[in-house]
Amino acid sequence: MDETTRSYELKFEERPEYLYACVKASKLTGETARAYLRDIVDEAARRGYKRLMVERDIPVSLDMATLFFAAMDFTEMIHGMRVVFVNPHPELEDHMDFARTVATNRGANYTIVRDVESAEKWLLS
Repeated sequence: MDETTRSYELKFEERPEYLYACVKASKLTGETARAYLRDIVDEAARRGYKRLMVERDIPVSLDMATLFFAAMDFTEMIHGMRVVFVNPHPELEDHMDFARTVATNRGANYTIVRDVESAEKWLLS
């Protein structure tokens, strides 16, 4: 997806020992999810980070089938990385937990929390 058709915003910040990324979008498709995840992982790799915090400011989720395949793809993307997602939307907790289960069952070192402080504590532990 090029910059003119991208339906999400990304912000990066280098923090001690990890890369912080914030993604914002109002709607979501499987293609959009894979694109922003790929952009984030590519940026972490480009900057040499193995630890990544993703603040997910997206008030919607994918349907379960699409989420399953997106989580599988993400697991392959983050091989060798430690990743924490910050999900400030409690109504999405079941979907986010499902994605975490799919990924961790396939060996990903990844979790989901509600706030940045908890995310940093997990990421740096």
